[in-house]
Amino acid sequence: MATAWRRGAAPFEWQAIEIAVPAPGPGRVTVAIEAAAVEPWARTPRGRIGGVAAVGRVIATGDAAAEWQDARVLVPAHAPCGECELCRRGGVVLCPDGEQVGVTGPGALATAMTAQARWLVRLDGPLELPGPTAAALGGEVALAYALYARLGISPREPVVVWGDGALARLTTAILIAKGAPPIVATDDEALAAALPAGVVRCRSDAEAVARALTDGGAGRRPRKLAVIDPAHLGQALTVAGARGVVAVAAHTAPWPV
Repeated sequence: MATAWRRGAAPFEWQAIEIAVPAPGPGRVTVAIEAAAVEPWARTPRGRIGGVAAVGRVIATGDAAAEWQDARVLVPAHAPCGECELCRRGGVVLCPDGEQVGVTGPGALATAMTAQARWLVRLDGPLELPGPTAAALGGEVALAYALYARLGISPREPVVVWGDGALARLTTAILIAKGAPPIVATDDEALAAALPAGVVRCRSDAEAVARALTDGGAGRRPRKLAVIDPAHLGQALTVAGARGVVAVAAHTAPWPV
């Protein structure tokens, strides 16, 4: 048995419950969790166990996974099948047959969970990071990098990060590191205050974003936008136009509890 936390009815309430953790089958392991990456409370359906990725230590292994015993590992959000056409073309996060933490099974906000050994990441050497930092690698850091990769950004190419919070900040940091400082469309004053010098900030409405792109020299070049909150998707599509590219941090439907 393990303790897990699911969303309650009251704002920001997490309810502790006991769950059964099955013995790991072939190619699977049981992980004692030390930290989890958790999605925003408002995006966690009521009654669902939170957590989209985890870091912890392997305490039990199934057949063909014994080499993972006692290893400190990152359990990523996705465990694709690795065999379908989407997987073979590199679209593993879109795999229709794979597992997704918190969607096809319980979330990672628990004291223990089972996972596929194939997709674990060993946290040793240069990746020997403290718990919360390591868990973020499988959560918002991975999602921020996925947004960057889906847009296909080249250095100095005009791009907008549209939204608030940690995911917007991480996506901005990745774009800066890749030589493509973005325009950040946000009403989050804390995020705006944390932006490095030289990064343009504008309000999060379509008119302000379009004006910032024009002032930034986008001209006739295709516009590319990373949308953090799907609520802005309609406006982003209008700003992008027919030749633009929009990547949105969408959330799949939850598994039934």
